[in-house]
Amino acid sequence: MNKEFKAGDLVLELRANGIFLDNLKENDNDNYPVVTDHASYQSNGLFSMHYKFPSIFHATPENRQALVTLYGEENVPELPLRGSELTKKLLEKQKYVICWVSDASEEKARLKKSIELVNLFDDSKDYCCFFTEHGIWWQYAVPIDSNGNEIKGLDDE
Repeated sequence: MNKEFKAGDLVLELRANGIFLDNLKENDNDNYPVVTDHASYQSNGLFSMHYKFPSIFHATPENRQALVTLYGEENVPELPLRGSELTKKLLEKQKYVICWVSDASEEKARLKKSIELVNLFDDSKDYCCFFTEHGIWWQYAVPIDSNGNEIKGLDDE
């Protein structure tokens, strides 16, 4: 399934001089509604309507791995910790993390915005579990700040 690109998306951008990590910004051109610091793009990731293949890809572990397979580990930037992986890291430093939670996916957690106070992580099974202080567990936990905005890196906390 091809997701459209929108302002705020973190992307891996293929340029002539390498692969870069960048956030998309809104553009006032209807044909090219998103931009990086380098170029403008159509909502399907194409640099031009004459191109057949996208030049940007959503910055997911799966897309990163595909680019590593093609271009090598040393040529593809590391992705910042986000979502459940960031929640795990935050729980190493603090007792509680406010999160959007879901058992389906991080994307569902972001959409439903069901808030829980997570205080424990257990990865001893084939899947990870985030626990609340009441013993309820969730498979995915996306950290948010006290204003209800997603924390997108250790610098945001």
